[in-house]
Amino acid sequence: MEKKTPLGLKVLAALGALVVVPGGAFLAIAYIGTGGKVAIAAGVIWWLVASAVIGKTLLQRKPDLRTPVRATLAVAAVAALVTTFVVTRGNTVDEDIVTAAPTAQASSAAERDAALAAEAEIETEAAEKPKPAKKKAAKKPAATKKKPGATKATKAQPEPKPDPEPAKKAPAKNVQLLSGSFNGESGHRGKGKAAVVKLAKGGRVVTFSSFDVDPGAGDLRVYLHEGKSSSDDLGKFVDVAKLKGNKGDQQYEIPGNVDLKRFDTVVIWCVPFSTRIAQASLS
Repeated sequence: MEKKTPLGLKVLAALGALVVVPGGAFLAIAYIGTGGKVAIAAGVIWWLVASAVIGKTLLQRKPDLRTPVRATLAVAAVAALVTTFVVTRGNTVDEDIVTAAPTAQASSAAERDAALAAEAEIETEAAEKPKPAKKKAAKKPAATKKKPGATKATKAQPEPKPDPEPAKKAPAKNVQLLSGSFNGESGHRGKGKAAVVKLAKGGRVVTFSSFDVDPGAGDLRVYLHEGKSSSDDLGKFVDVAKLKGNKGDQQYEIPGNVDLKRFDTVVIWCVPFSTRIAQASLS
């Protein structure tokens, strides 16, 4: 009579199968460089091969482990399918994003920077310029009593000219500083336009219009990256915010201390698999 496997070993066998099969599939998806459908296919292949190996080796030698191991893998498979379905559906947002014309219609980065510097100088001078003092109204000479019979005419005083009205300052407007188009990365879909807008009320935002990228594995972040790169080594970057939706118009506030001459690439980053979904170089 074959000796029964203790309950503790059954639990360990089930946990081991969980680590090897779904865990290995996750690592395969995460570390396949091409990402997208190729990475998912690699994960599925790993799942099938690892399950077959466990079935041909461990489960044939220990038949009483078949039920706990197979039940564990079945639950894991259902959970993976449900998670994949929910995550890959993505979500659409439709915000009212700010719009603006490019700065002085600059044709190069140097012209754009010069226009911005001139604009800032004009605003500074206007703020520091002292306001003109109000002119005091001229005092009228005291009236003199005419003696009876006096016929001497007095010279009429000219009326003071009114002060000219100060020129009205043009209202501040939003200004587009940078822009670029999204491209898919690591085998993912990516399209749309990114633009950095300086707001009339102060501050800067980055806007996405006609935006459409793969939802990836969820937990997508918006990064401002230092230079364009197709590798998964991010280097130096600024974490702007969690992506609101993988489709639709949306915008995000840029921290005031961010140097856009340095961090000039918008990256949509998938945190679970540490890979790029899409990016746009700004210029």
